[in-house]
Amino acid sequence: CHAISGDSHVAKHSKDDLPGWWDIMVGSRKPIDTDQYFVICPNVLGGCKGSTGPNSLNPKTGKPYGPEFPQITVHDMVAAQNLLIEHLGIDSLLCITGGSMGGFQSIQWAKQFPEKVKSVAGMATSARLTNQALAFDIVGRNAIKKDPRFKLGNYYDSNEKPEDGLAIARMLAHITYLSKESMKEKFDQKRFEPKEIPSEFEKQFSVGSYLAYQGTKFVDRFDANSYITLSTAIDYFDLGKNIEELKNNLEKTNCEWLFVSFSSDWLYPPFQSEELVDALVELDKPVSYCCIDSEAGHDAFLLENEVGQYGSIASSFLKKISGSLEEQKTKKSTLTSTNIFFDNRLDLNFISGLVSKGDRVLDLGCEDGTLLRELRKKSCSKLLGIEIDPKKVIDSFETGIEIINSDINIGLNRFNNDQFDVTILSQTLQSIKNV
Repeated sequence: CHAISGDSHVAKHSKDDLPGWWDIMVGSRKPIDTDQYFVICPNVLGGCKGSTGPNSLNPKTGKPYGPEFPQITVHDMVAAQNLLIEHLGIDSLLCITGGSMGGFQSIQWAKQFPEKVKSVAGMATSARLTNQALAFDIVGRNAIKKDPRFKLGNYYDSNEKPEDGLAIARMLAHITYLSKESMKEKFDQKRFEPKEIPSEFEKQFSVGSYLAYQGTKFVDRFDANSYITLSTAIDYFDLGKNIEELKNNLEKTNCEWLFVSFSSDWLYPPFQSEELVDALVELDKPVSYCCIDSEAGHDAFLLENEVGQYGSIASSFLKKISGSLEEQKTKKSTLTSTNIFFDNRLDLNFISGLVSKGDRVLDLGCEDGTLLRELRKKSCSKLLGIEIDPKKVIDSFETGIEIINSDINIGLNRFNNDQFDVTILSQTLQSIKNV
């Protein structure tokens, strides 16, 4: 599922084709491997890239819908996508994935059609926008509507379109896609050396010429009414302001969940992914989560230099859901072969002997999931790990272990009493203070 400015062209179809918006993720031998999976990415309802939207012709009038196009919701987008799935004769979907607004659609799929969805992988997404994010959308829509050429949305017969308003809305949005770290990296060295680009917007500073370029480029490929329609649909997506409301909305879902957030994303901050994780944990739904250390901001899920981490997670998750994940061998050792510099595990057999078939096991500080992988042979009914180190969390995904990236000092409150039969704290050191 694509984000607000995306489309159905998710990846190249041939060597001569233009790159898709998620070309780094989708394709042959890529994280979403098209040699293994059949990938579908429909244009969203309300957009301007193929599916019906405000710039589509109204059959009753023969003219574009314009402002008469109904205000749609993410629910409507998913309902339209389901019509496509039915038309293709598909009964079950291995995974619904996407970032940002694409994440909204992914979650909505699991809620709306629980019997069809095996898994959801939401990236840089949430259950609702923060009020701060909502405010940026509101200002962006006002910029479009106050453009004199907007004409209340009836501009299709005019040679002049509300390009200034749409460009400003896009520039504003681009600020939210970046982080202060990525802005420093992009613009600090040449702050007063802006690139010369053909634009009437301010270009005194390098960050200004960048935003002017993004805004000017956007108006050539997007429709102002569609931007209003889609951003409003995003703003109305709301699964709940507290955990009880989230649980009510997610209770009937019947899939495995994965959420990935990025540490510097302030548009969809990590705590919002954690809210979804908390609700699903309380519902005892299978869920994994990782917050990736990144300076790229919200756009991280679209960038090539970040795909090595989140792409690896997504690839392992898909292999697990499809049953194609290869079993890894566990390093073991004996007392005579081990010293303090040897990384093999002496405790595996001992702990395994304490766990019974059918037990529900929580491993605190599970590292790369080695112990849980060993316990999987015991036919436990549930295995879940908690690990604070994102790099070890990523490694654990390669074993197919359900894991939550969290600090156990604050992350245990999400679990219910009697949710597990066995809780393990082995080779885990939380902290040593005042040493």
